[in-house]
Amino acid sequence: MALLCTIDHQKQAVADLMQEWYLFNDEIEQQQKYATLDLSQFATPEALLVSLLYRPNRFDRNFSFITTPEVDQRFFGSGQFVGFGFGSKFADSPMDTDLRLTQIIEGSPAASAGLARGQQILTVNGRTIAEIVQAEGLSDALGPDDTGVVR
Repeated sequence: MALLCTIDHQKQAVADLMQEWYLFNDEIEQQQKYATLDLSQFATPEALLVSLLYRPNRFDRNFSFITTPEVDQRFFGSGQFVGFGFGSKFADSPMDTDLRLTQIIEGSPAASAGLARGQQILTVNGRTIAEIVQAEGLSDALGPDDTGVVR
């Protein structure tokens, strides 16, 4: 049985997912976008997503994106995570001091600790992110990228 995967279905899926899961849905500006949303005005799901981003120059800087099932499977397919079970990204590049969580892996130590997407990491072991980046870099501070590494 073939799945319906037309551009219109893809745009509807993007709209539905954004309205259900987007971090900034509590913002009035974001609610207004949904209230006036006309999917026919967008040629692609990507164009729709870009229009729905909340203040992308300040808040949602490359945190939200569209991927393919193949890329997603390659990234998450093994069912294992390394480290603490979160993805992160610097929101203020090139300054590299505003470290934000981009995803939390279900069942990971990060999830068990109550961490959530969008939260900012201020310190690691009592040291600021700026201190860590300047000294040895974030990768060294968080530990090796090996399955089963815990702290």
